[in-house]
Amino acid sequence: MNINMNSITLIILGIIALCCPFLVSMTYSVFSGFVLLMIALLLFISAINIFKFHRVGGIVAVVLAIISLIFSFIVMFNPALISAFISFLVYIIGCIMIISGIYYVFLARLSYNPLLVFGISNILFGSLYIIIGSFIYNPINLSLLIGIWLICTGLFSIIFER
Repeated sequence: MNINMNSITLIILGIIALCCPFLVSMTYSVFSGFVLLMIALLLFISAINIFKFHRVGGIVAVVLAIISLIFSFIVMFNPALISAFISFLVYIIGCIMIISGIYYVFLARLSYNPLLVFGISNILFGSLYIIIGSFIYNPINLSLLIGIWLICTGLFSIIFER
């Protein structure tokens, strides 16, 4: 059985997110920056695979990764800024997940079918992140949602890999 490294990376990052909910309660800004960094890493890793099948798709994934990377550094290294717009950050992260999910679903229809699982997972959990983030202001619950999202996406990727 050939297991994709993306899947293993997602599962490991999900376990880390589930094991460190108190880190979120201590400083939401660092964790949010880390989450954006994970998304950027996932986008960079998937861009490498996408470039093999669709050049424009790879470029879009790299652009989304760079945007996520920039936001991650802003959020991690400026905690005063995060306290000013903490609820806005939830929408940024959720929107990035949904946009990348829609893009992955579209790209899967064109040429690279394994991205369908990533796309559906990103749309589902990005929407949940926005909904739950709007009503629950407890960062521990949001970190649990992100951990579950990463683990489910990794497991689904392993299960549905061809």
